[in-house]
Amino acid sequence: MTRNASENQILTTSISRARKELTDLHDHFGLIPDHAVDATWEAVGSVEQSAAKLGLDSCDDLVANCSNVLTELTGLRAPTQFQPVDLAPALHTYRNAVATLVAAAAVTRRAEPAGALKKVTHLKKRTHELNRCASDDEVVLLRASVLAEVLHRQAHRRTFSRPVITYTLCDAGMNPGESTGFTAEHLQVDADIPTVTASGNRNLEDRQLPLDTFNRFVLQASVDSALKADHLTPTTTLSYAPRANQPGSKQATASAFGVLDRQLKTVGIDNLDLKASCIYRWRVDATRRTLGLTAAQTISGHRSLDGMFRAIGMSPDSLRRAPAPTQVRFDA
Repeated sequence: MTRNASENQILTTSISRARKELTDLHDHFGLIPDHAVDATWEAVGSVEQSAAKLGLDSCDDLVANCSNVLTELTGLRAPTQFQPVDLAPALHTYRNAVATLVAAAAVTRRAEPAGALKKVTHLKKRTHELNRCASDDEVVLLRASVLAEVLHRQAHRRTFSRPVITYTLCDAGMNPGESTGFTAEHLQVDADIPTVTASGNRNLEDRQLPLDTFNRFVLQASVDSALKADHLTPTTTLSYAPRANQPGSKQATASAFGVLDRQLKTVGIDNLDLKASCIYRWRVDATRRTLGLTAAQTISGHRSLDGMFRAIGMSPDSLRRAPAPTQVRFDA
């Protein structure tokens, strides 16, 4: 299969340079959620060590030999086949670490990451679930892809991306339908804790969602581009361009779901156990794991804990038996 110039630039980047860029992305833009830092660097480091052992130097080598790297790391002889549920998570984590390095390589070239990401080995589904939360390593990969896209657009003075905004709003805690009503007026970045207003949708209450460093950078960069370069007004919806259908409608929500499904496909995690709502679900569940049930319910927008439980696809009993949360803070 032929490659375009952008893909060639990305894939000829050395693995060590991609790792350095990944570190810079985290240091400057908060790429990795606080609670996932150690696990992320452990997975990336394991991929680097395996690549060195196999004599791989460039991202092109890494992508071409991804299955060999996965086999070396997991002992699985056929990593692209269905795997037992106890072995699949590690396999997917390492695969996503490879893809995250490729996205970081795109940043070094200020190139669009999509073409190169499609070259990374695609795995069978991770679980037997039908609609699970995204995992931390999947979110790190999606964030790396989003940052590569934003920085590419800034470097080439291109307009803001509606899909980038949709992803980031869901990453912050909006469900896909809510995200379609976002305007510049909903973003508050000058407070001690920056927030974005989630306006509620059907069964969800309106609320203020705290933004971490990644959320804040992407939304602020997108709003700045919309207002200054594209000359849109502060009341213009930025993640959805309504024609006949209004933000929050079934049609608008379906549009947001389609946008998110395409993003999952772009980074190669479009399996049957992941749906577009997995990003919102991840934020609610990550809040539960780090700040506790009350904070998770607030982020989710649901009026009851049972509603929040259903939002992340877990039973109330299993969650109430969960370990005490780790105390972390949102980045200012």
